[in-house]
Parts: sequence; structure tokens; C-alpha cells
Amino acid sequence: MNARASLTRASTRRLEAIRFGSSLQAYRRDMDTNRSSREFAMRLHQAQDMVSVQADCAMDEALRRIQERATLLGLTVEDTAADVLTHHIWFRPE
Repeated sequence: MNARASLTRASTRRLEAIRFGSSLQAYRRDMDTNRSSREFAMRLHQAQDMVSVQADCAMDEALRRIQERATLLGLTVEDTAADVLTHHIWFRPE
């Protein structure tokens, strides 16, 4: 093997390592985003279930009530769901 071929292979390996590292970083970033999304979805679903039981309503109605309360209080749906889960907010049957 001549020096030029050896240099070309080394350069190719470095490029592959850089590309792999970049894609690995992107994958990790996507996983963190997906993890956050899954955690939010799980918390929201738990809050929705609690509101459904408290207010004696269907799950879609419970979600609507959480959204309305969030809007009324100027909070995010995530914050309102957290308040439901920590029993800071209760919903009564209509």
C-alpha cells in the first residue's frame, strides 16, 4: 500500500467518524426531545384521568377542562396538569 492510499483511507475514516458523531449527537438530541414529549404526554394523561374521575366526565371532556383552566389562569397546559397531579387544582362535576 502506498502512502497516498493510506492517507486517503485515514481521511475517509476521519470523515466517517465526524459524520457518525454528528448523527449520534442529533440522535441524542432527538431522544431527549422525545423523552420530554413522552413524559409530558404521560403527565397530561394522568391529570386527564384524575379530572375525569373528579368531575365524573369523559376523558375528552377532562382534557377540554384542563385546557380551559390553563387559559383562564394564564398557565400552560403542562403547568395546569402538574397542579392537578399535586392536588393544587380540583375539578367538580357540573
